[in-house]
Amino acid sequence: MLQGPAGVEEALEELIGWGPGLTPSGDDFVLGLSLTRAIWRKAYGLQEGIWEKKVASLLGRTLPLSAFFLKEALQGRGHEFIEKVLACAVGETPREMGEAVKKLLGVGGSSGFDMALGVYFGLEWQRRDNWCLNE
Repeated sequence: MLQGPAGVEEALEELIGWGPGLTPSGDDFVLGLSLTRAIWRKAYGLQEGIWEKKVASLLGRTLPLSAFFLKEALQGRGHEFIEKVLACAVGETPREMGEAVKKLLGVGGSSGFDMALGVYFGLEWQRRDNWCLNE
């Protein structure tokens, strides 16, 4: 899906602003990916890469509330429920993961599911390709 800078840009152009609501599904998915990536990058002291720059450049394509949440995610900040899921995934409290995921899935109509899917892909791509630490 994300093969090089052109692939990242194309994917984000299709996702940001896609879907109904104040926080469209595509934005919520990108939020989950962005927050996951930000957490990993902060842990290693890395600067933003292609992903972060492209997300920031596309914020005008979505609604103000969603743009606000995406900006926060790029800085490594998110709703307490998504932060708890990431803390369980990368920290020392995996036994609390079930309850954390349950709470996240309850956010909004589909927002929690979309964010959780973004987190899942971010963690899987990190495991497989070291994606969060790449440009």
